Amino acid sequence: MLVEEVECHQNQLTSLPKWPLVKEVCCEENQLTELPCWPLLGKICCEENQLTWLPRWPLAREVDCRQNQLTWLPIYPIINSLDFDNRSFLYSTDEYIDRMPACVALLKYLRRKVVIAKWRKFTRQSVAKKKEGVHLELKYSPDLPFIYRSSEARHWLERVIETGWLKRYLADR
Repeated sequence: MLVEEVECHQNQLTSLPKWPLVKEVCCEENQLTELPCWPLLGKICCEENQLTWLPRWPLAREVDCRQNQLTWLPIYPIINSLDFDNRSFLYSTDEYIDRMPACVALLKYLRRKVVIAKWRKFTRQSVAKKKEGVHLELKYSPDLPFIYRSSEARHWLERVIETGWLKRYLADR
């Protein structure tokens, strides 16, 4: 009999046999201490066991191994989802994540997105400051010839000169 899917929840199992064609294994809440290497395994759920390490499964895409005593994880080249909650690894989990191609690509994308967002914010702020400077220069410069054409501008300029407001404004900056 060829086995492709296995579900053995809450059975107090201590080991599982080698099934050459198994693709999906769900063996939560047992007493498993080790798992065999299944060459075609794509998805495994082995929560709440007593596993200290996991074998290399070259085709593994989803690995859920929470609530175990894991101290070592192999590198899974095409993994999409990896769930574990242990804090006793022999090397840091960041180092593990940096070795996985999918995670490396995602991290590069996120870093690029952050850099581009910061660059856009800087550009937007610098353009706004330049526009504000030009606006203030046009608004308050007495040397511009068109400023004398309107009566409101002449009145405003006379008041500014009389009160000394412009000198105080520039001195405060």
